[in-house]
Amino acid sequence: MKYGKHLLAILLIVIIGIAPTYLLKYEGGFNYLLAFGLVILAYQVVSFAFRSNLAWKGFYTSSLNVLTTKQTEYLDFEIDQDTLFEKAQEMLEENGYKKLIVDYDLHLILVKEPISFKSWGENIYVTIVDEGKGNSKLIYESVAFQVYTWGKNEANGRKFLQNMEDSFTI
Repeated sequence: MKYGKHLLAILLIVIIGIAPTYLLKYEGGFNYLLAFGLVILAYQVVSFAFRSNLAWKGFYTSSLNVLTTKQTEYLDFEIDQDTLFEKAQEMLEENGYKKLIVDYDLHLILVKEPISFKSWGENIYVTIVDEGKGNSKLIYESVAFQVYTWGKNEANGRKFLQNMEDSFTI
């Protein structure tokens, strides 16, 4: 799937590069290229409008959503769910993230990264799942609102997870 996203990104870049030439020569009939562009634009507007809503998490993290780049990592800990949830919040703050939504019932934290030169924005979901017997699992999900990623999101994820592991090392 990783190479499929690269091909899709190249295809979109080519289409965007050819579009101005095609639109300047356009003389009537149904403009498929313009319709395709409007669909992509509408998708982006909806994505940005609802990205702060936890109800849309399933949509953004779905493998069927080809217009986002996703990263999921799991870490197992031998501490209870509530303690790990508090520690995850603390580590997010130490890494410079601004918590947007904290759901104490679901043990879920949503962090929204702004648009930058390297990214169209990113949602980070940190979920703590109780594994029983005092063990918990941290699930780190990063969703970038772009087809191709430049590595910034993966680097941020690795840094956060490494800091989480290091915080429990004596």
